[in-house]
Amino acid sequence: MDVKIDPASTTDSQGFNGYLQLALRGNGDWHWYPQFGDNVGTNYQTDDNGWRHFEQTITLPGGTDTPTNIHRVDFQLYGGPVQNVDGPVTLWIDNLYYTTFTVTTSPPPTMTLVRTVPGCNITATVNGGTYSRQDIRTADANSHYSWINPTNGAVTYSFTITNFPSAPTPGLEARMLLVGNHFAPGQFADYNETNVIYLRLYDVGGHFDEELYYKVNADHSSIFAGNFLGRLSGASPIGTWGITLAGTNVTMFGPPGTLSTNLGPEVLTAFNTYTYPYIGIIPNNDANVGQSATFSTVTVSGATTALNERFRNLNQWKKNGIAEDATGVLLQPSNTWAKILWPFPHSPIYSVHATNVLASAPSWPPAPNLIPNSVGATIFTVGTNKAVLLPTPTNTARFYRLESP
Repeated sequence: MDVKIDPASTTDSQGFNGYLQLALRGNGDWHWYPQFGDNVGTNYQTDDNGWRHFEQTITLPGGTDTPTNIHRVDFQLYGGPVQNVDGPVTLWIDNLYYTTFTVTTSPPPTMTLVRTVPGCNITATVNGGTYSRQDIRTADANSHYSWINPTNGAVTYSFTITNFPSAPTPGLEARMLLVGNHFAPGQFADYNETNVIYLRLYDVGGHFDEELYYKVNADHSSIFAGNFLGRLSGASPIGTWGITLAGTNVTMFGPPGTLSTNLGPEVLTAFNTYTYPYIGIIPNNDANVGQSATFSTVTVSGATTALNERFRNLNQWKKNGIAEDATGVLLQPSNTWAKILWPFPHSPIYSVHATNVLASAPSWPPAPNLIPNSVGATIFTVGTNKAVLLPTPTNTARFYRLESP
């Protein structure tokens, strides 16, 4: 805008004609949002005709104070005895322009189509979380998964891996833990918990090792400072891995074979009241952040409470407060064929649409949902990505796109 002061206006002792302020008014309660203010007067630089030009970027508060509307522009000229302007001031205001806010948009996201298999897919989604524990555990404290019971024989604990990165991922680990005699064990169980049996399967570089460790009465200590019981090596992580326990006798097993050894007698009073199975992954390498593994089954057979988890849902599992980032735990139902991933910006919010006809498609209706009685595909948050699960396709072609409102 431009402002001109009548040369006949009263001035203060320094030659100013007062302090001019422009403010925006917004919201129903008439909030006041000052934009600029400055002394005005003939001693300020003006053009040949006495006009002074002002240009100001609009600034507004954030958070809950952000206005939802702007409905007035106020001009205020301070004067009077405080500023020693003791007479009339005449000014002209011209060329007031209000330019609306520039709306920035994020570039279109890159969509990635990933083939999936049914099961519980766990992704290392913690940025910088080289040693993040992306675990889940059984949820019911009344379930009795302990092998230490006079009426039980041997008890077998196992998990099946059906999907693991095909490229070399040295250090990437899938694991099963048994945590003993704690009513409500939590996060970082291999370190924080007092009694732990630790079965891990990890990429050694060129092959995969299954290793067994345990510790008793050793809370807040590394599992690797405990007892190492043995190792099996195989060419692939795909398959069923586990242990069979009978008293202090233990047999590791997996696709490479079996290995029998013994626990110490101290375990007999360390896992006899509560035994919680955990499964999960650890990156163990910066390059493995973002990688994932899919567990298709977890079983406990021979215990007082049996577990035959096929991951139709996650009702028997606790992920919040156990996984370091619970969004990295994604259930992929039995009719899941693939998923679409894209990095999500702060805005806009996308919906997923699909069509069988690409050329001259009259419309792209919402993509089908795997969840019954839902309209449109459910969008999940997986770390810094959004994800949509796709059902098993028919024989026709299928095209997908993202739309923003």
